Amino acid sequence: MKIDDVAPYREEFLRSGTTSLAVREDIASSWKRSSSWSVRPDAVEAPYHPDFNPESRLLRAAGPVLRSMTESLGSLGLSLLVGDSEGLIIDRRVQDNRLLGRLDRFNVTPGRLFSEDAVGTNAIGTAIELGRTTRINGHEHYWDIFVGFTCVAVPIMDPIGGKPIGTVDVTCTSDDANPMLDLIAAQAARAIEARLFEHQSAVERALLERFLSANRKTRGGLVVLSDRILMANPQASHLFNDVDHPLIWDHASRALSTDSTIDDELLLPNGRLVGTRTYALRDGGDVIGSMMEMRVIAEERAPNHTPVTPKHRADCLLPPGLVSEDRALLNAYRTGAAAIRERAVVVSGEPGVGKATMGRALLADAPHVHEFDSALADENRWLPEIADLLRSGCDAILIQHADLLPPAVSGRLVALINSAGSRIRCVLTYTSGFSETATVLPDLDAERVRVPPLRNRPSDLPLLIAAQAGPRRVAPEVLQLLMRLSWPGNVRELRAVVRKAMENSPHGPVELSAVPADVRRAAPRRPLTRFEQAEMHAVLDALTETNGNKRDAAALLGISRSTLYRKLQQAGVELDNVLLSTGRAGG
Repeated sequence: MKIDDVAPYREEFLRSGTTSLAVREDIASSWKRSSSWSVRPDAVEAPYHPDFNPESRLLRAAGPVLRSMTESLGSLGLSLLVGDSEGLIIDRRVQDNRLLGRLDRFNVTPGRLFSEDAVGTNAIGTAIELGRTTRINGHEHYWDIFVGFTCVAVPIMDPIGGKPIGTVDVTCTSDDANPMLDLIAAQAARAIEARLFEHQSAVERALLERFLSANRKTRGGLVVLSDRILMANPQASHLFNDVDHPLIWDHASRALSTDSTIDDELLLPNGRLVGTRTYALRDGGDVIGSMMEMRVIAEERAPNHTPVTPKHRADCLLPPGLVSEDRALLNAYRTGAAAIRERAVVVSGEPGVGKATMGRALLADAPHVHEFDSALADENRWLPEIADLLRSGCDAILIQHADLLPPAVSGRLVALINSAGSRIRCVLTYTSGFSETATVLPDLDAERVRVPPLRNRPSDLPLLIAAQAGPRRVAPEVLQLLMRLSWPGNVRELRAVVRKAMENSPHGPVELSAVPADVRRAAPRRPLTRFEQAEMHAVLDALTETNGNKRDAAALLGISRSTLYRKLQQAGVELDNVLLSTGRAGG
């Protein structure tokens, strides 16, 4: 079909939402995705994100290739673009002045985001969605301003990780009959991949050699990882999904600080119990990564979408409703459970971390739990009712948001609970920021436990997402995206996002297109290193303590406010999204 032939079908789709069978299936599907993301076809400017890394290994590898090809192509009316894995243009080369002027006029420049959810159907964004070479001719573009171009984009694959890390795009004025565009784009992508392999650090090459050598000698699963790469043979890849990578890293990283081999077990979110043998890899005496051998001990105990109660080393069996593999959270539960029959328990933490869920878990075996919410309390009726329950010897009481009570009311409540002693099981939740639990209700005779924020519990994300999704399957790319976010609103925010994604995709698996566009754009455009993750956690903790005040948070960290802003931007955290939630419901 010629370029002009598509124009009426495009207009019909934009008017009615219906696609003709004459339109290529990939294009029709992309139009539908673009519409579902509320992309405006008459928009004139792609989102601008100038804070990409100018020293990235992709740019270092692509630069000489683009320079050489641009010189050899001369003024043939072609441009070469390189985008990162999210569709952000990070380099552009063009010698034809007329084409250069048109690209400038339409903001096809470095720093502009060309993901499908940002600008609709286009070669770069659609190639990312499809994971393969993609050609977009003229009116197949979703935006009006791009219908005068033909573009071909080819994914650039990481030669060690085996995953797409960007795209190379060849663009010219509309020309649906030019097969050379596909060839040029493919040659550029392969040349960049070759340079990426050449530029791999000595450490990565050493890891690759160790992996290949060990893989020839084993029939089991094998994983080699450093803080930047993870290599797995087919046997290991069969055992876990991409979303399990943080769990794998957390499990394997313990070997980096010891000369001993660690034999252990790892329970994956899909229900498989895997035996592991892990040891550090060294090069010239320096630790460069770790190797983990894997074997199945028990096959899947439940379908992939079903959350599994972890068999944790703390020997802490969790009641229904409390889903976690995080050691700090499990220890908090174990401490509270050991104390609940002797004294009251105060559960503290940031807004939305799941304090009420922890409280109900601590009281799970009580025949009846009386719940009170301080946010809705009328103390003239509320306190007498609690006093009557305490005198009558009720089973258990859960009091949420005790931090909202006026000091006088809080004091009277503390006196009532202290007078009841161990006769009644009582849990109070208390919303606090970075403060220690010892300062929470100091006059109350109680055990104090703190629920850690979700950003410190990456291993819990797959379990919480599966629990919220229920029987619905969540696509791996959705889990990968959600695990890259910092979740300042904690579990409450995560549940809201998963619920909205399920509403956007009411049937079948929950796909990436169902995740709200603002959530997708808020995700860092590259994975953070472990050092950057720790640094970002410190920044977010400081913002929590200062109630989102960036100037005070910077002072608390001992850095300038501009440095704090830069660190947030480098991690891909939207500045407007770090103002922390102050909502109380569901505490």
